[in-house]
Amino acid sequence: MKLSILLKMLIYSTFAVQVVEGSYTPILIPLQPAYTLAGTLTDSKGNPIAGAKVEAIDNSSKSSVISITNNAGVFYLEQLRQGTYQLKVNTKSVEPNTITIKADANTLQELNLKLP
Repeated sequence: MKLSILLKMLIYSTFAVQVVEGSYTPILIPLQPAYTLAGTLTDSKGNPIAGAKVEAIDNSSKSSVISITNNAGVFYLEQLRQGTYQLKVNTKSVEPNTITIKADANTLQELNLKLP
């Protein structure tokens, strides 16, 4: 028997599972927690910035997650894994410019960004 699974984390994997008729077959599927960074992007005077591209770039894999701010400057960076990320707005550095997500972190974290 072949077991295919589509998880909410958008990771598609196939696992070979051998099932003996009439028996109990435990299946262990390792899952990793996903984290969300939510916050507001403002300018140096504290005014929200709409329509900006906020990007979190994983330092180890170089993969990135992108969000576009709404009219209130709010963004959501979703499906992040544990690790250190470089933060950019419209490809430019922002403060803070890095964030580290640890195993014991809350899955939803607030992170307000300010352009210099």
